[in-house]
Amino acid sequence: MIAAACGARSELMLPDPRYCSESVASAEQSTLDLLLVVDSSRSMEFQTALGPTKWSELSFAINAFLQDPSLEGTGVGLVFYPEVRPEVPDLCLADATCGEPEACRPQFICYPSLEVSCDTDARCAEQGFPNDTCERVGQCSVTSSGCLVNDPEAFPCPEPSETCTPSGVCTNTSRCDTEAYRIDALTELPAGASRIATRLSGRPLDGGTPTLAAVRGGIASARDRIVQFPRRKPVIVLATDGIPTQCDDDIDRFDFGPSRVDNILPELTAAADEGIDTFIIGVFDPDTIDDGRVNLELMAEASGREGFIVDTQGEVGNEVLDALEQLQGDATRCVFNAPWSGGDRPGVVEVVVDGGERILPHVGRRDACGDSEGFYFETPPSSEVETVRFALCPEACRRGGSGFQLSIGCE
Repeated sequence: MIAAACGARSELMLPDPRYCSESVASAEQSTLDLLLVVDSSRSMEFQTALGPTKWSELSFAINAFLQDPSLEGTGVGLVFYPEVRPEVPDLCLADATCGEPEACRPQFICYPSLEVSCDTDARCAEQGFPNDTCERVGQCSVTSSGCLVNDPEAFPCPEPSETCTPSGVCTNTSRCDTEAYRIDALTELPAGASRIATRLSGRPLDGGTPTLAAVRGGIASARDRIVQFPRRKPVIVLATDGIPTQCDDDIDRFDFGPSRVDNILPELTAAADEGIDTFIIGVFDPDTIDDGRVNLELMAEASGREGFIVDTQGEVGNEVLDALEQLQGDATRCVFNAPWSGGDRPGVVEVVVDGGERILPHVGRRDACGDSEGFYFETPPSSEVETVRFALCPEACRRGGSGFQLSIGCE
């Protein structure tokens, strides 16, 4: 409700509402839109310590979560990654096999352990095999079995007449474009839960982990939702069982540490500045949990939201379900919509709590909150919008309250 109009900051004799208008408007909690970006790589077929595969446990958790009655009215969208290119094989003898220049990467393996890939003998030592040598991998001409190019007698082809031809792997087996991972439409709960369940049950598991492309697709989808439905709060949930492996030219395939996510971090930070939260759930086995934790924690810090680590040695499904329930509460608990009448250049903007018992100042951006009891806008206010979305800083959210109002006053 607009209470009054202020004098314009111009030479006009009459008030000019383009510059400032006073109002106090009631705020309501935002409705949630969940954008599920789910890793369906081949490693999701691996079993957990208790028997079920990682995929079956993750699917159980998502399906159980979407049955929660409190989610009624929530929008849910789902996209899988990788989107595998069926025309590109895994193995190759030349770039022409992969269909693109420099796409056939030679294969080398530490021998005699045959445990890890390499590019030098020193790399074998770095990975715990100091007595191994780095040998070129080949493909047998008839049976297509693996062999060692420079030492065929040590690891021979099954048929004596076969030759061992140097081979490689196609690096372009996944789509890397943002459009491949964009969520075009959402379904509303509770009716939409069955559609998500059907898609999960029918998804084939294949390929690597093009995390950068998937993150870009999820963020693009969230930006679309903000434009189309400004009163709803889009939240990305990235669920993965591995570190990034594809669709990022800067990845060092022998370095599983922080450099793997260097190009993902600025994408998450930019999205967070626009009011797009990304929650990451990582399901890791004992061999990958240390590197996975490093990568996930960096991504969580960049997104400004907590990350969730799930160990495959435990009850994976229940732990993922707990993470989903926690992030659902965190995502919208202190996020509100309110009518906007302040134009492009309002004066003093505040949030009034409990009928005026507390006044929360505007701090500008989320990263300016610190320990203050303030608020920030998640959607930029302007003369072009009728509704804005704002969020309380963590300290203000912790204290809670009721009867939130957005107050616009003139200087």
